[in-house]
Amino acid sequence: MNRMIPRLFAIVFVFGTASAAHAGMWLIDDTATLYSIDQQTSPVVTVGNTGIGSATALTVDNNGSLFTTDGTSLYTLNRTTAAATLVDTYLGIGTLQGLAFDGTNSLWGVSGNDLYLLANNGSGLFSWQATLGGSYDDLAIAQTDITYSGGTILAGTLLGLDATGGGSFIYAIDTGTFVETLIETIPLAVGDEAMTTDAGGGTLFTHNFNRESGGQGGVYEVDLTGANNDTLVKITPGRITGMFLEDTGASVPVPAPALLIGGAFLGMMAKRRRAH
Repeated sequence: MNRMIPRLFAIVFVFGTASAAHAGMWLIDDTATLYSIDQQTSPVVTVGNTGIGSATALTVDNNGSLFTTDGTSLYTLNRTTAAATLVDTYLGIGTLQGLAFDGTNSLWGVSGNDLYLLANNGSGLFSWQATLGGSYDDLAIAQTDITYSGGTILAGTLLGLDATGGGSFIYAIDTGTFVETLIETIPLAVGDEAMTTDAGGGTLFTHNFNRESGGQGGVYEVDLTGANNDTLVKITPGRITGMFLEDTGASVPVPAPALLIGGAFLGMMAKRRRAH
């Protein structure tokens, strides 16, 4: 594993300035404290505690609004104060561990291996979609095409991070067929809790939970070539459970019907669907 910070990483990890309306990396920890980072060389800024007790995921919608969950309720967050506003409470679906908005501003959520969809930005109930093969710790949307060793992940593809085994496994999830395709395997020390993509560099980032020295955490740029040269790019507070990297003016693409172009399809498994 290459843990050196590359000289050119600032090209893909530039978040813009503090005054930009849609720029920066947002992180949240298990105590529901919100953090921000303007750029790779900037310090981690504590925005504030949301007051909801705990948080298991973090995402941003197409309008730039921050969303989090304590596992059973969905909240919006104030970017300046971190104050939380309740959107709704969802019962009977387990504990939500990952959230991701797609290009239609519909919200995907995952609880273990159950995938849910909340349409229209929190205005309706989560509807069950499929039982997946992986048990996921986080979700993300590919904000642009991402090249990996087996081909290309198209912009708009739903991604899942499964860290329930001896390592962490990143899958592309087809939201039409619910087929999961293995994209990359990484050590738990590189990412076992949170994942995000960028809107311009075709890069995927993960975060580990409390695995750096002194009980801190780390943001890693994932090497998708299969060479395992994953790169530590930022030390953060240790107990991060969700993160999102947004670029100025970025918009999330609509999910594509076909997930991948070219190359070998790794770990493709047709998953069962059941009627609810």
